[in-house]
Amino acid sequence: MFSYIAKRIVGLVVSLLVVSIVLFVSLSVIPGKASTAALGTTPTPEAIAAFNARYGLDQPLYVQYADWLGGVLQGDFGRSVQSDVSISAEIAKRFPITLELTLLAILVALAISVPLALLASRRANGTLDFALSGLALVGLSMPAFAVATALVLVVSLQLHWLPPGGYRPLLTDPVQNLRLMIMPAISLGVVSGGVMMRIFRASLASAMEQGFAMISRSRGASTGRVLVRHAVPVAVVPFMTFSAMELGAIFGGALIVERIFQLPGLGSLVLLSIESRDFRTLQAAALLIAAFVMVVNLLVDVVAAWIDPRLRRLSAQ
Repeated sequence: MFSYIAKRIVGLVVSLLVVSIVLFVSLSVIPGKASTAALGTTPTPEAIAAFNARYGLDQPLYVQYADWLGGVLQGDFGRSVQSDVSISAEIAKRFPITLELTLLAILVALAISVPLALLASRRANGTLDFALSGLALVGLSMPAFAVATALVLVVSLQLHWLPPGGYRPLLTDPVQNLRLMIMPAISLGVVSGGVMMRIFRASLASAMEQGFAMISRSRGASTGRVLVRHAVPVAVVPFMTFSAMELGAIFGGALIVERIFQLPGLGSLVLLSIESRDFRTLQAAALLIAAFVMVVNLLVDVVAAWIDPRLRRLSAQ
């Protein structure tokens, strides 16, 4: 198990290094300069030279990358070229908000997908199964921003049940925090819940067709008993892996929903960075999102390998 984890950690580090290079190079060659966005459309050559020297933009690209990577390894992402604030401090302030939204959204997705998949599997290929699968298809077909807009229009503006946007820290006011986070979480969770329901339903159907499940049913066990005792343990490992991927997708896709609900999270920072051509901040946020997705997948793969040793043996081959 230790060698399996070590190999995965080495792979994660290499992947992050490649991602950092791709991010740095791709954002550096995008048309438009940070100095123009910061200093206006007609800055003097002296002002541009001073700006570039201040932020190291007058150095060769490989020198800029080496300096940036050295700072990242020490937890220092540099300073924003637009606001001159510490990028690390800004991310530390915004990351918990996006993380909370992501965790709430995945809880909503699990609350939707797991019960519906189990219910559909008990009535496989029946009317209820087709109805629930169709409902899941509708959910996954709707973009999160459309669900968010509909929730604001109906729940906030028409019914006045919840505030339309804003943020209150969890530790300051837990009740108000939940009131402000529930609609963004539902907006992201409904879409992911539809995808996860169909994946879990397919995994359960495959498990129910395996020999051990068919033998158990031939001995008189009910469909529900076979489903819970035999199919779920088999189907849970691929479902966990897919849920980890979906968690990363939620984290990375929160930027539009955060803008709609006026949440000052990492997604809002990404959008602000794009609008102001603050590529240093954008690089840091994108690298953090990539690291989060990779770490979550690593943890889930380790848990899956612990549950099913066959995965460790396949990795060792």
